[in-house]
Amino acid sequence: MKSFDLYDLLSNTSTTIIQVRQAKDMTQRNLADETDISYSHMSDIENDKVDMGLNVFKRIANVLGLADRPE
Repeated sequence: MKSFDLYDLLSNTSTTIIQVRQAKDMTQRNLADETDISYSHMSDIENDKVDMGLNVFKRIANVLGLADRPE
């Protein structure tokens, strides 16, 4: 089984959030507002300055449409 480094996983998550947000023509402020997260906290998440809790991750994933399951 391939081993995963937690730092790489979190870094890739931040990169994915940025890429999907930009593809949807959303600003950090738009995403922060829609997820009820402060703009500064959203910036810190995207810049890997803070750890993101599961609840926050779920809210971001929902807004970005990453939580949609295929039927």
